[in-house]
Amino acid sequence: MTQHKRKGVIQRFTTRTLRGRPLGFEAYMWAAQRITGVIIFGFLMYHLYTLSVIFESKAAFDQVMKRFQRPLIRFGELLLVWVILVHALNGLRLILLNLFPGLNHKRLAYYASGASLILSLCSIPVFF
Repeated sequence: MTQHKRKGVIQRFTTRTLRGRPLGFEAYMWAAQRITGVIIFGFLMYHLYTLSVIFESKAAFDQVMKRFQRPLIRFGELLLVWVILVHALNGLRLILLNLFPGLNHKRLAYYASGASLILSLCSIPVFF
């Protein structure tokens, strides 16, 4: 008697993607939800570290603030806004799908990604 071992979700997702077999857009939004969650968690850890450093002295605070004025850091902040918007709006999409199962999955995925892109583009003047 042989046992059939089922592949994990991530392994199936990457195998299908790398073989060129098309997935639905909502499957990529599922992956984006997980990836953006990890990025936000990494930012939270970096943010807590930065807060611990700036409370050490006024010189450390000034050094960190000077570093935050670099164009690359400003661009990173803009990317962080986009990541948070993708994560938040995709989370809202998932809540709506759980509350109203009859909604169109694909259309909601397009709306969530489009809204996050538009809102991110609107926030560019704040950073530059």
